[in-house]
Amino acid sequence: MGIKDLNGFLKEHAPEGIAQKHFSELSGKTVAVDTSIYFYKFLYKNERFLESFFNQIAHLRQYNITPIYVFDGRPPVEKMDEINVRKARKQVIKNEIANLKQEIENIKSGDDEEKKKQIMTINFKLAKAKKKLIYVTPENIKELKYMLDLMNIKFIQANGEADSVCSKLNSNGIVDMVLSDDMDLLVTGTKVLLRDYCLGNNKITVYDTNVILNKLELCYNKWVDFCILCGCDYSKRIRGMGPNNSFKLIKECENIEQIVNNYVGEDKKFKTTPNSFDYVKARDLMKFCKHYDESYNNINVSLEPLFGNQLDNIFKFVKKSSLLTDTKIRNRLKSIYGVCN
Repeated sequence: MGIKDLNGFLKEHAPEGIAQKHFSELSGKTVAVDTSIYFYKFLYKNERFLESFFNQIAHLRQYNITPIYVFDGRPPVEKMDEINVRKARKQVIKNEIANLKQEIENIKSGDDEEKKKQIMTINFKLAKAKKKLIYVTPENIKELKYMLDLMNIKFIQANGEADSVCSKLNSNGIVDMVLSDDMDLLVTGTKVLLRDYCLGNNKITVYDTNVILNKLELCYNKWVDFCILCGCDYSKRIRGMGPNNSFKLIKECENIEQIVNNYVGEDKKFKTTPNSFDYVKARDLMKFCKHYDESYNNINVSLEPLFGNQLDNIFKFVKKSSLLTDTKIRNRLKSIYGVCN
């Protein structure tokens, strides 16, 4: 997921564009949340994902930051190679789980201490493997949307990938920042990217794309081509061409076409391009969000006031969906709305 080895490259070559900031420094801002990233993170932690999202909203609102959540639609066909790789990894994990279960079956039951230790060890491995096999179900998505709607928190169901919609919302000035761990967003138009979010941590890593490009002395078009050369979800990298080589060549040449013409071939530095090196398609996907609905430009991200017994209904829903105490729910509601029931 993202641009291969980009984070390490930026830390070395453009550290001025990366900063640790306290959430209080972002007060008054609006943020588009790449929802799927946190769905998987929260489900990995435990099954109470609604509680985690509620905590996240309260955490942001505690510092007067207003989120809008963006949900994934269908991925582009150009991403199918990457999706198939991920499916293959999951199948390996499924096979591992099946083998571990069979190992337990093969150990005869009884009071033998050695057998008990073996089963305990296998169960530990089994639990660890199952953690890697996380699925977000349509029901999960439906429940979260219901809660967001109940809370007057805006959300968008994208027609394609959520991350590019988040970027477009940011570049169009609808939101001030994007919250995601996906480095792709630095290429698709995000101006300010928030990464390494953790519930309970009041600091976050902030990437400023303009500062990064100025430091690297790259225009946007060259920045996109550089990131494609590094390798991304839409296009594999040329063998031997990591970020350092890619950066050197994009500074020397105008674009990927010129690099391929000058440096790729049987008698040249880089012998061949991978079968899935479709840089033209990758460039198009990164620069243009064709599934962006222009009606999104009319969205007012600010929190609308509650009405009637809405606060009571939110309280009841969160109480039913979480293990939070009444006091904690009320405290979080106060952070979100300035009042509690």
